[in-house]
Amino acid sequence: ASTSHSRGLKTERENKIVDVHEAAKVLSINRYTLYRMLWRHDIPPGAFRIGKLWRFDLGELERFAKTDIDRAKRAE
Repeated sequence: ASTSHSRGLKTERENKIVDVHEAAKVLSINRYTLYRMLWRHDIPPGAFRIGKLWRFDLGELERFAKTDIDRAKRAE
């Protein structure tokens, strides 16, 4: 049986966009740490700006959290 993921379609959770507060929770860091990462251009995949506001693709953020957050925390 073919799943929607194997056909290249994203799940509803992967399509969800979150703000800085939710992104910080996903990454288990303080929101100011996330702002510092953005300021240093250590930007998680799926991050983008709408005007002055940062938004994050939840699926990309969760993948980043599993692989790269330890390295980003050490950069503080």
